[in-house]
Amino acid sequence: PAAAPGAAPSRGQRRANGPPPVFVTAETDKKTVFANEQVVYSVKFHYAIQLLGNAEWTPPDTTGMLSEDLPPSPARTAAVEGRNYNVSEVKIALFPLTPGPKTVGPGTIRCQVQKGVDVDPFAGDFFRQFFAAGLTMAEPVTLQTKPLQLNVKPLPEAGKPAGFGGAVGRFRIKAELDKGTVKAGDAVNLTVTVEGNGNLKALGDLPLPEMPEFRAYETVTSLNQAKDEHGVRGSKVFKTVLVPKVSGDLALPPIPFSYFDPGQEKYVTAQTPPLRLGVTPGDPAQAPVGFQAAPGPGAAAITAVSDDIRHVRARPGFDGAASAAAAVAGAGML
Repeated sequence: PAAAPGAAPSRGQRRANGPPPVFVTAETDKKTVFANEQVVYSVKFHYAIQLLGNAEWTPPDTTGMLSEDLPPSPARTAAVEGRNYNVSEVKIALFPLTPGPKTVGPGTIRCQVQKGVDVDPFAGDFFRQFFAAGLTMAEPVTLQTKPLQLNVKPLPEAGKPAGFGGAVGRFRIKAELDKGTVKAGDAVNLTVTVEGNGNLKALGDLPLPEMPEFRAYETVTSLNQAKDEHGVRGSKVFKTVLVPKVSGDLALPPIPFSYFDPGQEKYVTAQTPPLRLGVTPGDPAQAPVGFQAAPGPGAAAITAVSDDIRHVRARPGFDGAASAAAAVAGAGML
């Protein structure tokens, strides 16, 4: 049959006047890609005879690549060399992890047909042919695709931004605060969303710029992934609790995100616009008052005076900061 690149014909015998009753083809939408660039691998199973039961699909070996199964395409029909076929298609999104040649191994389809029967389901006398065949034994058929080669190029060093974290694809970034005005010492939630097409699971932490007017707590992330016949897309959300330490009209600086666009073959840095937050002075009545502990017998007097609002300090490795953020979320602030 007229097969796509990398296709493998069925092991069944070819009809004298046309292609075999069952065959399989495989291809990728790209042959040369960059490391971590998305590749869509497609397998099409063609059958022009009645199958006995469902076909069984065994995916190929994809060592050195991340893989994501994509939703199956709707079944359809196609004509090959004058013969009508039912066509079922399976797609997988692949992400080569490192530069160098990569191999997509053979994919395998196993099915059963009636032994010695080649009845065209599209023929006008299909039922006559089918019942005339009688109760024959099932014949197992194994179809296997040929291995496919990918040439994986390294990401260029020229022009690589200092904050580049390995994202490859096409992305955009946005940010928002859940409040426009707060009191000093009150919490506000910063939500940053990176969305687009590519390997979202490979996106690491998103460093925030210096914000000396704010105390920042631990960032919590969530992944929202969607798949269709074109590949993997979605968004990754970063939520951070901020507490302003001073009052006034404060500004959060732009938050940058760098990625490599394989279509343009260059690095791109997207960034959010600055965010404004009005902060009024905190309520003095809410500040802890000073206290004096009475000395015990024979003990020296200990005096502690508080002249500012006390907060849980966000320290690396200290669970208190995460607990504070969780408490804020539980109060409905996230």
